[in-house]
Amino acid sequence: MNIRKTLVSLILIVVFGVTVVFLYTNNKNNNSDDVATTAVYSSLADGNWAVGATWSPSGIPIGSDDITINNNVTYNSSFVLFGTLTINPGATLAIKNLDVKNGATLLVYGTLNVEDLTFFNGCHVHFFTGSFLNVSKDFENKNNSTDVVFDGTVVVLGEFKNENGGIITGSGTITAHKYDGSGTTYGYHPTDDIPDGATIPSPLPVQLLSFDVKQKDDAVVITWSTAAELNNNYFSVERSTDAANFTEIKQVKGAGNSNTTLEYTINDDNPLAGTSYYRLKQTDFDGKNETFKTVTLKYNSGTANGWGNVLVGPNPFATDFNLDYYCAEEGTVELSLYGLNGQVVHKEKVQAVSGNNTWHFMDNYSMKSGIYFITLVADGKETKTLKILKN
Repeated sequence: MNIRKTLVSLILIVVFGVTVVFLYTNNKNNNSDDVATTAVYSSLADGNWAVGATWSPSGIPIGSDDITINNNVTYNSSFVLFGTLTINPGATLAIKNLDVKNGATLLVYGTLNVEDLTFFNGCHVHFFTGSFLNVSKDFENKNNSTDVVFDGTVVVLGEFKNENGGIITGSGTITAHKYDGSGTTYGYHPTDDIPDGATIPSPLPVQLLSFDVKQKDDAVVITWSTAAELNNNYFSVERSTDAANFTEIKQVKGAGNSNTTLEYTINDDNPLAGTSYYRLKQTDFDGKNETFKTVTLKYNSGTANGWGNVLVGPNPFATDFNLDYYCAEEGTVELSLYGLNGQVVHKEKVQAVSGNNTWHFMDNYSMKSGIYFITLVADGKETKTLKILKN
C-alpha cells in the first residue's frame, strides 16, 4: 500500500527522574490540509495520468510530488501543483486545468496542452527554448507572480492576463486572442496595452508594408506604411552618400501600439545632388531598434526641365564666379545675368552634358556693386533664378 503521509510524534515525559518515550504513529489519506511527504514519479509510457501503470513506481502522483513526464500523458481533470512538474523534450502533457501554487516549480522542455492555466505568486515557471504551451481557453499570472520565463512558443486562444505586479520575461513568443492586466510582459507595460491578437515580441516590432523615396520638384518625398506597431517610440529617416555612413535627417513619432494600417510622409527639403541612399530605422520605448532596407535615389533639381541642382560662388564676388549645376540629360541651357532694374548684363547659351556642369563668368562689363540675378532656362522655360551680390 502507498502510504501518502506519516505523522510521527515523540513524546518525552520525565516523571521522578525517569524518562518515558512514547512513539505515536498516525497514517492518513492525502488531502490538501496535511503536511505531505514528497514522492517521486516518472512516466513509463504513453497513457492516462490516473492509471497507476503509467508511472514508475506504480501509483498516481498528487500535487505535492516530484513528477517527470517522459511520454505523452493525458489527464481529464483539474490539477493543483504544489511540488515539481517537469515535461521533458519530446513529451506532451494534455491536462484540463492546471494551477501552479506558491512554492511549486513547473519546468517545460516539451509541450503542455491545457484548457485553463494559472500561476500563483511564489511559483517558479520556466518554459525552455523549443517548448510549447497551448492554452485553449484562458491564462492568468496572478498578482506579484514574478518568476515566470517563457523562452518557447506560447499560444493562448482566449485571454492572456498578467495581473498587477506580475512579471513575465523570456526570449520566446506569445500570441493571444486578448491581452489584459497591469503586469509587465516581455517588457511591455501594462500588458493590456498590447494589441489583441498580436505576437510578442513581434519578429518585426514594426511590420513595414512599404518604404518609398521619390523626387517631387526640388524636394524628396519619403513615405512609408505599417501594418502593425508594437512598443514603437519613433522612426528615424537616415541619409547617406556612400550607403555606409548614415546621418539622421528627420525623426517621426511612432504610434506606440497599433494593429491598423498607418501611413507616414515627410520631405527631405535639402537633398543632395546626385545619388543618395535613404533608410528607415525604428526605435522602441526600451531603446531597442531595427533598421530596414536601403533605398537609392538619384536626385536632379528642376526636374520639370530635366536639369539640375544649382550652386553659385563665390557670393558675393569681385571679378568672377562659377555656376555649378547638374543635368539629368544633355541639352541647351540659356544663362542670363541681369540687374535689379531688369537690364540684362550678359546672356549666353551653353551645351550642357548629362551630369555635372560648370559655367564660369568673368566681369568684363565693369559691373557696379549691388544685387544681380542669374536665370537658367532649358527648352525655352525658366527653371531657376539665383541672387548674387557684386562687391
